Amino acid sequence: MIIANKYKWILIILISWIFVAASSAQAQVDYTAKALKKEIEKCWGLDINDLIQIDIDADIPAEGRFFTTVRPTTKYVYVGRVNSCRTGGCAISSEGSGTSEYFDYFILFDERANVELVKIFNYAATHGHEVMAKGWLKQFIDFNNQTELIVGKDVDTISGATVSVNAIAEDIRQKTYLLGKYLNLKVLSVK
Repeated sequence: MIIANKYKWILIILISWIFVAASSAQAQVDYTAKALKKEIEKCWGLDINDLIQIDIDADIPAEGRFFTTVRPTTKYVYVGRVNSCRTGGCAISSEGSGTSEYFDYFILFDERANVELVKIFNYAATHGHEVMAKGWLKQFIDFNNQTELIVGKDVDTISGATVSVNAIAEDIRQKTYLLGKYLNLKVLSVK
């Protein structure tokens, strides 16, 4: 009986440790993702080590960072995480913690905060994978916050990926706004 209780507690501790390790593993965004390295080299002819982190706004969650480069011209990169609730709902606090599904992505911007490329590189949600399609993500190219970004009007909807579509469109709009504000560009207000 004592031996059985001992193994029971060891099993409980082991399972708890696995859950803690799994949850902490998904807490970090990979700011040097292979996909980001590839796109920076392909689009700009730069190495990821040419990027310099910049502080744009204190309100950006810890799950996102802006970077810049000045060689050969000034460009900007945002790498971050979008928390997207399951269709049945979720419990995300204002700090981005809580139970949710998520995906990590990056935006490449030119010197005037125009979107050059959006790419999702880590999709950890169970539904809505269609938002990863290059063809669908191309619709964000040239977005510069001088126009609205409304799902169903400016952004194509995807049946079965409603939550992910709305989440990424809103995040792109917010990050483009923040970069435009940082660069002192005329920007539409965030609602």
